[in-house]
Amino acid sequence: MRRTCPLVALAIGVLSFAFCWRAGRSDGLSNTTTVCAVTAKPWAFHNVKLQLRGFIIVDGHERISLVDERCPGEGLTLVPFKSNNAAGLREVREAIRRRHDIDNMNKNIEATFVGTFRWHPFSQPSRTIAVERGWDVKLVGAPAQILQGSPAPPTPP
Repeated sequence: MRRTCPLVALAIGVLSFAFCWRAGRSDGLSNTTTVCAVTAKPWAFHNVKLQLRGFIIVDGHERISLVDERCPGEGLTLVPFKSNNAAGLREVREAIRRRHDIDNMNKNIEATFVGTFRWHPFSQPSRTIAVERGWDVKLVGAPAQILQGSPAPPTPP
């Protein structure tokens, strides 16, 4: 009995490591999915490297979120890139700066990101993505109020 306990513990440790390594997609590949799919079942994506496309919302307090117009009011908080020189970071900062120009005030920033999703059900923000790279950053004319979950303004009669 005493000899089997260490072997069982070792087997459990090896299997746990293999499972966690695969769940984290350490092979460098990412799963392409949507913000809506992740926010609907965050536990299913915990510690998984994802590729997501969405709109960037800046709340004015340095929190940057990735949202999707198909699920208003839901989103993922983008946590700091691995380094200030991460691919796409410069383009995202430039797009945020350009959005404050008078010609771009009614536009939103759309981009694609790859990063590891983390779900923290008992803390705020509860859904974060540690971004490794971003690309295809552009300003688009989608109405900001729809992306933020606010009702659209009434149309005049």
